[in-house]
Amino acid sequence: MIDFHEITLADKDWIEDVLKDAGERGIDYGFGAMYAWKRYYNTKVAEVCGCFTALMEYEGEYFYMCPSGGCVNEAVLELARDAEERGIRLTMVSAAGNDIELLEEYFPGLFSYTLDRDSSEYVYDINDLADLKGRRFHGKKNHVNRFFKDHPDWHVEPVTKDNVDICRELDKAWGAEHTDADGAESLPFEDLALKCCFDHIEQFGLLGLILFVGDRPVAFTLGSPLPIGDEVDVMFEKALADVDGAYSVINMEFARYVRENCPEVKYLNREEDMGLEGLRTAKESYHPVMMVDKYIAEIKETDE
Repeated sequence: MIDFHEITLADKDWIEDVLKDAGERGIDYGFGAMYAWKRYYNTKVAEVCGCFTALMEYEGEYFYMCPSGGCVNEAVLELARDAEERGIRLTMVSAAGNDIELLEEYFPGLFSYTLDRDSSEYVYDINDLADLKGRRFHGKKNHVNRFFKDHPDWHVEPVTKDNVDICRELDKAWGAEHTDADGAESLPFEDLALKCCFDHIEQFGLLGLILFVGDRPVAFTLGSPLPIGDEVDVMFEKALADVDGAYSVINMEFARYVRENCPEVKYLNREEDMGLEGLRTAKESYHPVMMVDKYIAEIKETDE
């Protein structure tokens, strides 16, 4: 069997080196998110034939992360052997279009592919979110301007290890407002993931902002640079419900903050909509320039 092990902070360098060379786009390849959500997916990782891959378990089902970097065809053969030894079906998640092309080149007709639409990621031009220019964003810009008019004493501050407790308290207040919301069943794991990010802001290289109205913190966001280099994953964004426009403003200000401090970044990835209709509508309203569609690749069952 492949020697999968629980992901640790010591894995950061080799994982990022492999994935940077692979050039994969998507949040699944960000070390911060991978580490922060490891309890949710029981994530164990390994380097196989020069590729990064992971073995995950969710609700009793096991699946592998589609190998990336290195010799993909050899890695897939190793995963097939590992799955056979474990007595599980070879199922690979986070397979993008280029992954499918490779799988079909090396293993034509061996796999079936299913689009996981609820996990498709929304990727935006950072300038669109920072500037809100043009007719497409007219309503968004009006919403932001209304916030500025109603709250002339607003300001933002970068998240650091010295003020992260402000975010912790904001998260508690946000959680109290959303106990009955759609997707609330995952909130305990989200709390664990967010706590992990708060505890490792510097180790993960996270970027963040806190939005204040006067002295009152009303929103925060945290993002993680992705190995591909030109993209930042907006991992968390939370705002208090009684402050109209806070989400719009923290969204715009974070885009401006990243653009100013990370000029190599061209895109913000605002993650998936989890199949929630309201969230899907909100993400579509900001006009993504691309979607990172992810497929589930399963080895076809045979009669043999």
